Amino acid sequence: MKTDLNKNATLYFLLLLLISIGVFSLILVYNRNLYEAITYEDRFVEYLGFIFLLVAGFYVLRSSILGLRKNVRTQGMNSFLLIVGIVFVIAAFEEISWGQRIFGFGTPERLMEINRQQEFNFHNIDKKFFDRVLDRANILFVLFSTVMLILKKDHLLGIKLPDVHLTLAFAIIPFYHQYNEVSLDFYHILYLPIAIIAVRAAMQKKRGEVVAATITILMTFVLLWLHRKYNHHFPLHNNSANEIKETLFSLVCAYYAFVIFRDTKALTEGQSQ
Repeated sequence: MKTDLNKNATLYFLLLLLISIGVFSLILVYNRNLYEAITYEDRFVEYLGFIFLLVAGFYVLRSSILGLRKNVRTQGMNSFLLIVGIVFVIAAFEEISWGQRIFGFGTPERLMEINRQQEFNFHNIDKKFFDRVLDRANILFVLFSTVMLILKKDHLLGIKLPDVHLTLAFAIIPFYHQYNEVSLDFYHILYLPIAIIAVRAAMQKKRGEVVAATITILMTFVLLWLHRKYNHHFPLHNNSANEIKETLFSLVCAYYAFVIFRDTKALTEGQSQ
């Protein structure tokens, strides 16, 4: 059974995301000290990412448990959601090094030797690898979601798929980049699904989706121009853009997890009628 979720909600979320990206970039331009302060380890941006990842885990786990209780989806898919929810919770605590600075415990000597930031977490053992995995997974998910949009599928194996606006939200994330140099990168392939969404919407005369895709593309160029022009404003710790990108990705995941939960709840209510 398909549920009709409020499409305007995802549009408003996309606009909120684009505004948030713009605000971070304006802070970089006009108040570099504030930008450095909020993006440093264990500061505002990192804790915001922690909260969003916890929210994502919470809603995915609720969707899984509700699906198992009400026989929505197969047990295999509900078990998959259960694993994804646990991964989000683990990622949340990894983000804040399992509360190391909050509770003041040290890093084991063996872990300190191999952890670049000498923190009690595992993703900083090879942060570049984890960053690339996250980027690639996001890109592949956008490509997959675009194919599903073309095929007019809004569910797959009982799981709600991203609509146009959520797909665009995931697509814009990798473009929040420091741009120390301008060169082709793997994430530039995302211009293809964004363009496909725009053309598809134009052919179907969906003006709102055309505008959303166009604004998304324009934002990628604004980010390139601003971050190149004010590249010297980026802090010396040189990880601020990644911290913000990870937090924005966590925000989109949290909202998508909420969409999946809301859809699961609607499906169970439909069964009881």
